[in-house]
Amino acid sequence: MLQFKQHVFKTLENDPVFARQPGEDISVEKKRELNFLRVKQLFRYNFLTKEDIMANPWKAVFLDDCLGMYDWAMVAKHGLNEGLCSIHHMIMERGDHSEK
Repeated sequence: MLQFKQHVFKTLENDPVFARQPGEDISVEKKRELNFLRVKQLFRYNFLTKEDIMANPWKAVFLDDCLGMYDWAMVAKHGLNEGLCSIHHMIMERGDHSEK
């Protein structure tokens, strides 16, 4: 698990989208924009696959803890997107394409 956490932290540290300045004071609009860009980047990194989570569910908890050290709002947004994408994928696999 330690190697996984180190991988997450090193990846985020080397990405300018996740760079932060000590004592920075940014507007709410800028925070929202940064959260959008960061969540988008998290999907690109794809730190966990479904197989990883099935093999060790604790990895998802550790990932959320690591990401939460940057911004809990980002964790919430990422989690919601992951959940909605999973639900959409299950519906599409099932073949239920009907409009309700």
